[in-house]
Amino acid sequence: MYLLGILLILFFLSQLGMIFFFYTDIKDVIEFLVKQNLLNHIFSESPLAMLSYDNSLNISYANKHLNKLFGQENNMIGINLNSILNKDILNPFKDVLTKGPQSYTGSFSAQNGNHLWLQITGFSFKGLDNTIVGGVGIIENKTQEYKDRNALENLHRELKEQIKDNQFLLDENKQFIADMVDQIRTPLAV
Repeated sequence: MYLLGILLILFFLSQLGMIFFFYTDIKDVIEFLVKQNLLNHIFSESPLAMLSYDNSLNISYANKHLNKLFGQENNMIGINLNSILNKDILNPFKDVLTKGPQSYTGSFSAQNGNHLWLQITGFSFKGLDNTIVGGVGIIENKTQEYKDRNALENLHRELKEQIKDNQFLLDENKQFIADMVDQIRTPLAV
């Protein structure tokens, strides 16, 4: 009889332990889902084009800005980066998987005919077994900044040329004025 009572108490304690561990597991799952929702929201609402891809360079996530940047009407999930990127831009995405974080700034011609100037930053991410399972790319459209910089450089060149021309005219005017002053000072021979 005592044995049955002890077994019943042990059973009750084990049930309490299972309920406690179940509760903590649910709490951990809820925390995980909240963090996952936050990351999804950050990715989707970021003003930058963002994507994640696997080791085969297949896009596993793409936000709406990436679709817009590359002129794609449909979601780009499942598309292989080899099919949409030229070699210069593709290399940083490949190198992320073997060499660590990468960056690239340069031109890109989209399939819709747009010529863009992009700044790309990429890094890899690892699975539970600590092996690289893919990469994340963040792409910022720097086209307007590039155009503005080129316009400023052209304006700077024009101003330097104008200063050079103005300096030449100033030197000629100084010489002309010096000659005129010299002629005024010297009496005219009649």
